[in-house]
Amino acid sequence: MRAVRHLPDRLLHGRRRARASQRLATLGDAPRILVLCLGNICRSPFAEARLRDAGVAMVRSRGFIGPGRPSPPEALAAARDLGAELESHVSATVSAADVEWADVVIVMNGRQARRATALARDRRPAIVRLGDLDPEPIERRAIADPFGRGDAAFAACFARMVRCLKPLEERFGRRGRSAAGSR
Repeated sequence: MRAVRHLPDRLLHGRRRARASQRLATLGDAPRILVLCLGNICRSPFAEARLRDAGVAMVRSRGFIGPGRPSPPEALAAARDLGAELESHVSATVSAADVEWADVVIVMNGRQARRATALARDRRPAIVRLGDLDPEPIERRAIADPFGRGDAAFAACFARMVRCLKPLEERFGRRGRSAAGSR
């Protein structure tokens, strides 16, 4: 049943990946990037940390629920294994001002894309589902929430996110900006 339910994700992945890449190509060299997930304790802070480490100048992460919480121990360990630090992170909730600040909003699933769109008023940033940037064949379009699912779920989630974040790191990080400046 699961294989049938996610069949469109697998079949349309190439087209969605091309469309997401086109959206990123329309942005300037230093866009304001907002990364969203449900609680802002696992996926979005990991993405923010990776992008900051790559030299992306303006990036922030937010969630839809539960401000003031630290990342769970499983997230800290999985992030550390991949060279990212989440120890100082404290969750924050997204506001309309955050969405309007951004040039691009990176989300983990369709529901978050719809909620981000609803928050935007006058200014409509590009909204990209992170899973659409995966260079490998996919099972699901969404980046699954690993919260409460153990160490292996965090490791798998963050490993997929590393693959998906690579185009953002290459385009907007230190290497991407220096390559663009030398053209």
